[in-house]
Amino acid sequence: MTTVPVPAARRPSRLRRFVRQHQNVLIIWGVLLLVLVGSAFASESFTNPRNFPNLMRQSAALLLVCLGQTLALLVGGIDLSVGSVISLVVVIMAALMQPTPESMLATLVVGLFIGALVWAVNGFMVTRFKLAPFMVTLATLSIVQGLALQFRQNPQATIPREFSPPFTGDTGGIPHPFLIIVLATTAVWLLLRYTRFGRHVYAVGSNENATRLSGINADRIKLLAFTLCGLLAGAAGVFTAARSRAGDPLIGGDFAFDSITAVVLGGASLNGGAGSVWGTLAGVFIVTVLSNILNLAGIESNYQYIVKGVLLVLAVMLYRRRR
Repeated sequence: MTTVPVPAARRPSRLRRFVRQHQNVLIIWGVLLLVLVGSAFASESFTNPRNFPNLMRQSAALLLVCLGQTLALLVGGIDLSVGSVISLVVVIMAALMQPTPESMLATLVVGLFIGALVWAVNGFMVTRFKLAPFMVTLATLSIVQGLALQFRQNPQATIPREFSPPFTGDTGGIPHPFLIIVLATTAVWLLLRYTRFGRHVYAVGSNENATRLSGINADRIKLLAFTLCGLLAGAAGVFTAARSRAGDPLIGGDFAFDSITAVVLGGASLNGGAGSVWGTLAGVFIVTVLSNILNLAGIESNYQYIVKGVLLVLAVMLYRRRR
């Protein structure tokens, strides 16, 4: 009696494995493509070449914030204070900066330091006293916003005109905000993808107790992730200062909600351990394009808040159902 050999199970192709592994990212980029096509049909002004630099300027600051928000969410935290941090950075830069290279460079460093310092303190409160990141950053939002209003000694304080071109200008027709987006996204992706710190970030967010038992210092990973989140918020404040050139203590008001919306749209979990830089990038572009097309269509800002709120609810429902 002869036996018929049973063929071995076929391994899925490399393409199929890639699609299965990056389903959420591919879905959100597909949604972005639909939004872009719909916007192009909705308004001729959207496809005007002069609108591209405007989109990049709108996206750059939000992306820097969202990259930091991604790090915070990956380790099981959240950043509600990012808007007030940006406001504080802008106000202090406007108050201190003089139209000299030395002053502009020193003030830029101060702006970055403020962002990193605020979140280092937040991270210390979370890791040392085991406080919930939501409550810590909610308190920080109020404290830092009050400081921003207090430091606004001169309502007419402005950023020197010479500070703006390196951030909002262009080189060879390529907008500098676009270069900032590419460099920042690539840097954070490399950090999460190819470093031990990046692997530990995902591990801490997925299962902190198991990570501790494996010998990883989870508190140190969280503190470093939170500090990087603050550093990126400081960078967003520097870019916002260069773009607006106004010492407005309320300029960062929308960043917290917009950043959470964009990052959750990109597939990050509010429970930690899940999310990607490329998904965040797509989420940022979706939020920015929708705001841009609504502005071009003359839609009032009240309705824009409604659209963003609906997007956030739908994204949370969709990803929770998929998981």
